[in-house]
Amino acid sequence: MTRRDYGDDGYAPGVWHNGPRPQLGFTLNGCAENETGDGTVTRPVAGDMAYIDDVTGAGHVTRGQGDRWMLFVTVAPEHLRSTPEA
Repeated sequence: MTRRDYGDDGYAPGVWHNGPRPQLGFTLNGCAENETGDGTVTRPVAGDMAYIDDVTGAGHVTRGQGDRWMLFVTVAPEHLRSTPEA
């Protein structure tokens, strides 16, 4: 588990990168703009959670929008599978 405080420098342009490993990203406060290689743009705010699994390929860019804290929890992909109850 990792907590990151991105500071309060306002808009940050970000750089294209891949996630270091499959992980869940929780926005604890603030907001950002995320763009993926296919052009999809999301704007997570406090309380949002995302599964980050782009460990290969074009990756994504995150553009910070002011003070923002994130919590990242590493997960093994097989642990996210749902098994129907009998």
